[in-house]
Amino acid sequence: MNGLRRLRRKLCAGEILCRRGLGVDVSGWSWQGCRGRFVSHPLMVGGTYAVAWLATLLLGLPPRLGFSPVVRAVGWASVAAGVVVGGWVFRYRNPVVMISSTYATFRKMFHGCQVAEESGRSDPLVVGGPQKYTRNPLYFAVLLVIFGWGLATASTDVLVWSVALLGWFSLVLIPFEEKELQMLFGERFSEYVENVPMLVPFTKRKRLRRSSAASKT
Repeated sequence: MNGLRRLRRKLCAGEILCRRGLGVDVSGWSWQGCRGRFVSHPLMVGGTYAVAWLATLLLGLPPRLGFSPVVRAVGWASVAAGVVVGGWVFRYRNPVVMISSTYATFRKMFHGCQVAEESGRSDPLVVGGPQKYTRNPLYFAVLLVIFGWGLATASTDVLVWSVALLGWFSLVLIPFEEKELQMLFGERFSEYVENVPMLVPFTKRKRLRRSSAASKT
């Protein structure tokens, strides 16, 4: 516990936090004006489940749904697909650097820092592999796993949890993170955003086709 307190003081004071051998050196960070508590990414994911569980309870929804074996099989297939997508992501991106960079942005957001302040992100802009189909393949993989788990187990609270996570990713976390990526990578990231959907693969391509078809008529 004392170690966590010392780590928090170092982060908020802008001291050096360097993971040896991982290429993560965030010395010289400026955290002036930051506020809030030291909140971890897993804690917030767990918080979305707590909100989903409470919503299920308050709305009087049944804890289990009468899904057929076919629907449950689709759920297990979704879980497997999420695991595959997650593994595919880590083939193209160093998992430690990616998680460290994402956590740095996440922490900055909950300290109330401005997007323009340094966060110590060290991962490059990767547009290959699953990133060709969605700008956030790891979040998409998480949604596939949780939504699939809800279908496979017919659990109402888990299904509501997947919806809560979708809202959290789409409305809060990804917009903040992508503002920082826009600042870091500029025009390259703008072109990437134009051609690749934020979360669900292939949706942007369909929209582009419909808009181009409409412009021709």
